[in-house]
Amino acid sequence: MAIHETPQGTTPDLDQLKRQAKELVRAHGVGDTQARQRVARALPKLAGTSWDQTAGFRARLTDAQLVIARERGFDSWPKLKAYADTGEGGLPPFRRAVLAVVDGDIQTLRALLQADPQLITERSPERHRAQLLHYVAVNGVENELQRTPPNAVEICRLLLDAGAEVDSPCETYGGGPNQTTMNLLVSSAHPHLAGLQSVLVEALIDGGAAIDGPRGDNAPLRTALQFGYPEAAETLTRRGASVDALDLAAGLGRTDLMAVLLENGANSAAPEGSGPNDNGPKSAQDWRPSAQGGHFDAFVLACRNGRTESAGYLLERGVDIDALSDGGGTGLHEAILWNRHEVVHLLLERGADAAILHGRWQATALDFASYNGRTECVKLLLANGASDLDEALVSAAGQGHLEIAQLLLAAGADPVSARDRALKGNDETMVALLRGAQM
Repeated sequence: MAIHETPQGTTPDLDQLKRQAKELVRAHGVGDTQARQRVARALPKLAGTSWDQTAGFRARLTDAQLVIARERGFDSWPKLKAYADTGEGGLPPFRRAVLAVVDGDIQTLRALLQADPQLITERSPERHRAQLLHYVAVNGVENELQRTPPNAVEICRLLLDAGAEVDSPCETYGGGPNQTTMNLLVSSAHPHLAGLQSVLVEALIDGGAAIDGPRGDNAPLRTALQFGYPEAAETLTRRGASVDALDLAAGLGRTDLMAVLLENGANSAAPEGSGPNDNGPKSAQDWRPSAQGGHFDAFVLACRNGRTESAGYLLERGVDIDALSDGGGTGLHEAILWNRHEVVHLLLERGADAAILHGRWQATALDFASYNGRTECVKLLLANGASDLDEALVSAAGQGHLEIAQLLLAAGADPVSARDRALKGNDETMVALLRGAQM
């Protein structure tokens, strides 16, 4: 756990910080996932690179020291070191409160808010202009501060009790009225991976968050489904969110509502500007309305959220199983990206063409699954006769997906090109596997 100053002025122990930096170098060197994630988040030179794309990067001690400093709110190791040495150059109260939020230091946070109640409405000087409550969503703020502590729900409730404006927007992703804590939360991986996304949704609703969004446009529910978080979406509907569009019903697996909406002539999905980012897609994987029309948009959300019943229902009513969304992928690509192997199985049974290239990434279904580490999807595609083995193996090798590489080699993939990719990435385990396959 990070060591931060407290309101009483306690400074971190420099020797301990040095040991932590050395341990981070060691853990990163042996491929520890958490260490690789921390380094990828905090180092400016790796900005825009996900941790699983940094297999060839070797962190030095100076890199680890910068990670340690940035995780503690300082922009350099010398500044953190000077503070540890002399107690001078400490962090301002708002920054200390932010660190208390992301580290789950509820005692420090409570003391800071008691000492200065105005902190609850203060905004970060960073470009995103987030308030303390926005940091609970762990989305769009400083990369090195994107972490969800085990007591995030208690932190959230403390902030709400202290007067946090639950639907106040910030300037993440270009700003706009939908940049609220709720919308940021239901599109964030960190609270989801911590198992706290849905209970945080409940806490925000209990704190007065507009369940259909500040504009009444179903933004929280649609955002949760767009980003493939069906549990959060189900929590919203259980608490009263409106389900009045075909794509929402499909993403929730509500074929009963889909039938009613279709009978009433539903042929559209999200109104313009209703998503999490009013100024365009948030990422390469972001959902956007398709030129194919509302039925296809509903099909995409069904595939993305693992709703086999909804996907099958729409296919039976004429949706083109092999159409490309404006995001570039077919329903099969969508199901693979979000690791919905039950939908992959359905689509293959219904005759989906696994050889179609993703419009953006120029990848077949097998290549796409191999690159993204979707082992169960790879197994299904191989069982269905996918034959583009060599390119898929190159992708698996480049991303360090050892089990998938083994599956592809067993199916007859040529290891030569993949070995060259693994050599470039300095992945010794992958190189050994591929060299062994050549013997």
